[in-house]
Order: sequence, then structure tokens, then C-alpha cells
Amino acid sequence: MTNPRSENDELLLRLNVARIVLAEEEEEEEEEEEAHTIVSLLDVTEQKRAEAQLVERHATLNALLESAAAPVFSLDRDYRYTSFNSAHASVMKGLYGVEIEIGQSMLEYPAVLEDREEARKNLDRALLGEQFVQSAISGEPGRLRRYFEVAHNPIFDGVGEVIGVSVFASDVTERKRAEQELAQSHEQMHALTTYWQASFEAERAHIAREIHDEFGQSMTALKMDLTWLAHHLPEGDEKVDRLRGMNTLVDDSIALMRRIATELRPGLLDDLGLNAALEWQAVEFSKRKGIPCKLNLPKDDLALDPALNTTLFRIFQETLTNIARHAQATRVSASLKQKEQTLILTIRDNGRGITEAELANPRSLGLLSLRERATQWGGQTTLRGAAGKGTTVTVRIPLPTSPVNGGKR
Repeated sequence: MTNPRSENDELLLRLNVARIVLAEEEEEEEEEEEAHTIVSLLDVTEQKRAEAQLVERHATLNALLESAAAPVFSLDRDYRYTSFNSAHASVMKGLYGVEIEIGQSMLEYPAVLEDREEARKNLDRALLGEQFVQSAISGEPGRLRRYFEVAHNPIFDGVGEVIGVSVFASDVTERKRAEQELAQSHEQMHALTTYWQASFEAERAHIAREIHDEFGQSMTALKMDLTWLAHHLPEGDEKVDRLRGMNTLVDDSIALMRRIATELRPGLLDDLGLNAALEWQAVEFSKRKGIPCKLNLPKDDLALDPALNTTLFRIFQETLTNIARHAQATRVSASLKQKEQTLILTIRDNGRGITEAELANPRSLGLLSLRERATQWGGQTTLRGAAGKGTTVTVRIPLPTSPVNGGKR
């Protein structure tokens, strides 16, 4: 008969053995799992350095933007602010009374732009990849107006796509005001010069008439009295020779008087026209200076304003004077022609040639006078010199397009 207790003990023993085996198997499985674990290490040192450099550069860029006195800002493709500096914020606040914010469209501010479509057009040009500078005027009517030169630059991403636009607005208000004041001063000086020249010509004409009429009549009367006295003295009287000498002196004085009066205001210019006056001046120049002067003039006088005739004659006269003083020339030629609606006067010499230093010399009042005389008619004077080959003076004056007045103003 089997002992029940022994059987129970044996059963417990087997159960404990089974537990031990099962525990060993679990330990073996855990050991196997631990043996197959994979550990991966990624070195992110360079990435961290790049991130740090990017942060540093971003901070440097922000510092530069903030230190810039000019407005600088950037927009995305929807015209929304992605960045701006304090200068731009101050301008927007001062000119338009608006507070700008990141993420808000620049075109949403109602008082910002006088011509919204023009601004959109310029921004779109930059968003298409174009880089350019545009002049702009900012400020509401009745408030402070500012002038800017606005540089538009596209912003590209890493693959070359345009993702926005950066704008640099340089305030040129003071420069514009200085330019306007300079232009106004130039206009006033031009008007004063024109007035002075007109007054001077009128005074010269008046003096020429006085000399020719009053002084001429007196000298003529004196000549007649001297002739009368000579005829009433006995033949062989030594006083007759003295009177004849005085008569010759009076003739020379009358000739000098006429030359002075003609130089002050050539009667030919008023009586016979510009061509005759130019021809007379060329002959006088050749006679007194010994330099041949060849003219090429229109067959008939051009129907020009008498004041313009005077201007052209004075330019020709002053140019010949400069040639005689400085050019060391032996030959001069001049031409006058009308090409379409432009009057062209050209004067050439074969002298030493004017230098760049002489052209730039602010004390060259003769050259300044030539330029100013043409300027008062909306024209221009150019001077070109070649060493040893002479100087060319070219005057171009535009004429009215109306055929009614034949070029008169």
C-alpha cells in the first residue's frame, strides 16, 4: 500500500523542479533579448554649431537693421510684414500715424499709399525676381512730405524660389529739397541773366544811336565849319594847312565814331538782317586780325525772332574775340543752317585747341556767356578741342514747330 504522504512530497518536489526550469528559461530569454539590443549614436555637434551660428547671424542681422537709420523691411508673397526695423516703424508712425505689426499686409493700411496699385506693381516686380530702385513720395496731402529712393530685392529660399521681398528705403528728402532750391536759384539766375542781356542790348542800341546821331551831327557840323573857314582864307595862308589837318582829324574821328557805334549795335542787323551782320563781322575780323574767316550761310535770311538774331550775332562776335585772344589760329570757318526744327551755328578754327582745364575753368566768363546766351532760348553750346587741330563751337537752338510764325517765338 502506497504511503499518501510520500506521494504528496514527490508531487511537490516535481512542481518545484518545474518552477525552477521555467524560471531558468525566462532568464535565458531575457539574456537573449539583452544580447540582441542595438544602440545607435548620432553626432549632432556640427548641427548644433550651425544652429548657434544661425542664431548669432540672425541676431547680428537684427542689430544691423536696428542700427540702420533708413527704413528697412521685408514682406512675404502676400505683402505681409515678416520683419522691419525701428526706423521703418517710426516713419510709418510719423507720416501716416499707423502702428505696423508682423504678419499684417502693408497694403491694408488705408493711409499708407497714395497709389496702391503702383506699389503692388513694384512689389510684384521684385516677387518675380527683379532687383531695382524706384523713386517714391510718401506722406498724406497736407502733412509732411518725404522723398525716398526705394530699393526692391527679391528674397530666395534654398532652392531658388522667391519667397518674399526686402525693401530698403533711403530718405533723400533733404537732397531733393536742395536740388529744388538749386533749380529754383538757377531759374532765377537764368531769368536775371536774360533780363540783363536784354537790358544791355537795349542800352547798347541807345548809346549807338546817340553816338551816331548826336555826336555824328556835331562832328559833321564841325567839319562843315572847318571847310567854310578854309575856303574863306587867302590862298597860301598857313592857316589853311592847319584847317585841312583838323579836317582830316575830324574825318578820322567820324570813322572811329561809326565803328564804335556799329560794334555797339550793328545797324546792319536791324536794317538788313542776320546774314549781312555776320558777313560784316567776318570782314571786320579778317581786316583787323589778319585771319581769314569763311562763312557758309543760308541763301536767304531765316525768319527768326529779332532777339534771336541778336543772340546768334553776339555768340559769333564773342567766339571770334576768343579766337583772336587765345586760339593762335590762322583760319576760321563758320556755318549757319536750320535742320528740321533746330538752328545750328558752327564755328571752327585751326588753332592750338581748347583744353579740358580751360573748359572746366569757372573763371572762363567768355565760355559761360556763350552757354548762357544759348540757354535762354532752350539751346545748348558745346565746345570741343583737339591739340594742334583747333576748336569747334556748336550752338543748337530749338525752333517752334508752328509754321505760322516761321520760327519766331
